[in-house]
Amino acid sequence: QYIESISTPIITNILPLVIVLFAPILEEILFKGYLIKTLSTKWNRYLLAILSIFLFSAMHLHSITEIKAIIPYFAISFITTFYFFKKDHNIWYPIIIHVLNNLLAQIIIFVN
Repeated sequence: QYIESISTPIITNILPLVIVLFAPILEEILFKGYLIKTLSTKWNRYLLAILSIFLFSAMHLHSITEIKAIIPYFAISFITTFYFFKKDHNIWYPIIIHVLNNLLAQIIIFVN
């Protein structure tokens, strides 16, 4: 609703690109590339993975009353973190999964 109230051609055309492409790249670099990969030299990487999953999920929570809404974010974060570990800390696997997830969500929003 908020987006519709401030809708301009720039927002209408640029926001989906940001949501589908730029946000996943930045989020995965922050939560996997920095938090897990960089800090794992000082901290336990599995503890950092759990922290990453919870921080990513919490970042997408708009209100504590919407606690059920955190489940999809928790799931996508768990999946991307799993592939990050499985594929030798290659950041591109989580980025691709995250981009595809956001693309699917944007298609559903557009169709509805």
